[in-house]
Amino acid sequence: MRKKKRNIPFGSIIILIMLLGSYLFFNFQFQFNDRSYIIDKIDISGNYLISQEEILTIITDIKLDTLNDSKIKMIHNTLKSNSFIKEVWVKVSHPSTLIIRLSEFEPEAILLGKKKHYLAADGNIYPYRFLDDYKEIPIVSGIKVNQKDELQKSLAMLKIIRNKPALLHLVSEICWNGEQLDIILTQSGIKVEIPGNNWHEKIFLLDRFLQRNYSKIKEKKYRKINLHYKDKIICS
Repeated sequence: MRKKKRNIPFGSIIILIMLLGSYLFFNFQFQFNDRSYIIDKIDISGNYLISQEEILTIITDIKLDTLNDSKIKMIHNTLKSNSFIKEVWVKVSHPSTLIIRLSEFEPEAILLGKKKHYLAADGNIYPYRFLDDYKEIPIVSGIKVNQKDELQKSLAMLKIIRNKPALLHLVSEICWNGEQLDIILTQSGIKVEIPGNNWHEKIFLLDRFLQRNYSKIKEKKYRKINLHYKDKIICS
């Protein structure tokens, strides 16, 4: 007995032809729009953590003499994967300049633990590397990278310190010690003891105290300043 042939429905054939046509059309459009460029100059800006030499090294495997839109996207993705870079803009400016604009994170403090990290203004943690422009930024110690509450308190404290000249030039370290907060003053090494649950009020009190007693601080007449008490400051 002869087997009956199965006929493919006409509608299915039409759908297959349409899918194949769409694939060929978009593939052709992509190739057509994948423009090529001849590059003889690279303009890099917005970088202060990463040198231009480092950026060129990062993209060294991408042949710029045969640059096209696909490679521009590859350059963008390669740079974006770098932990120091927040945003990247890459484009070609007529006639032959490759423009790379970077936005990097801004270090607020060095987070000191088993390893050093940078604490950025947005609360994120970044790997540490020596940066000459940031060698004197404050240190935050005594907390781990996953202690988000203490990190946010540290950032809030640093924000106040930046707006207080007496504090800005004297504070070198913020050290969390359980329920207590120690602030170490630059050069003199004076330790200021502050209750961790009332740091906001005490930081303003410390600012006023430093303004009135700046000469004594500079002359290292104190070793420790205790701000745990409500109506008095104990210096020793």
